[in-house]
Amino acid sequence: MADLIESARGILSQSQRRMEATANNVANLTTPGFKATSLYSDVSAETGNSAPKPLLRERLDLDQGQLTKTNNPFDLAISGAGMFRLKGKDGAVAYSRSGQFKLASDGRVVTAQGLALQTASGGDLVAPDTHVKIAADGTVLDGDKAIARIGVYKPAAGVEAKPLGGSLFTMSEDVAEEVAAPALRQGMLEGSNVTLADEMVSMMDAMRQAEGGARMVQTYDDLMGRAISTLGQGVR
Repeated sequence: MADLIESARGILSQSQRRMEATANNVANLTTPGFKATSLYSDVSAETGNSAPKPLLRERLDLDQGQLTKTNNPFDLAISGAGMFRLKGKDGAVAYSRSGQFKLASDGRVVTAQGLALQTASGGDLVAPDTHVKIAADGTVLDGDKAIARIGVYKPAAGVEAKPLGGSLFTMSEDVAEEVAAPALRQGMLEGSNVTLADEMVSMMDAMRQAEGGARMVQTYDDLMGRAISTLGQGVR
């Protein structure tokens, strides 16, 4: 009996996590550079007397989103592998596929949240005005003069960047490798790679899973009710 309710608890918990992941994906349907997260079942390799337990693990979908032309000179899209390196005022570093930048009053190129775009040599990218040209390799040109080069990075082989929320990711500096031949597109943005139809299917699967867990709880309640009723009759 205890196994039944424990199984139901596990099913309901997994269903809730699936719904939360789906809700987060749908909420970021229009977030530039967002990468969808999916959950899949795995079986832990436990030893001893414990039976293997099904676990939910996260899988980050790094497929590229659609590139859309905006004609904004500080909108940048990465075609292929890599992420932009961003730094906050507190020195914290994050990475992102979202290239939606603007020119701050001090000349720094920043995100809407104030995170500064980093150059390949380190330091904030500073532009003289909105007329700069950005080449595919990340070189920033003021007329014919190269003033900086934007750094594009990816995790080392076998390492994954971890989501921070929205389109931001984190990875250790010692595993961040500069992309040798990046392909930047000025005046374009990469959209979210969330597919609404896929998320609706995931949500329906999670709901069916929750219904199955609820039926197990109902079965447990029925069995307990019968047991109590039978014991009560025996006492008389």
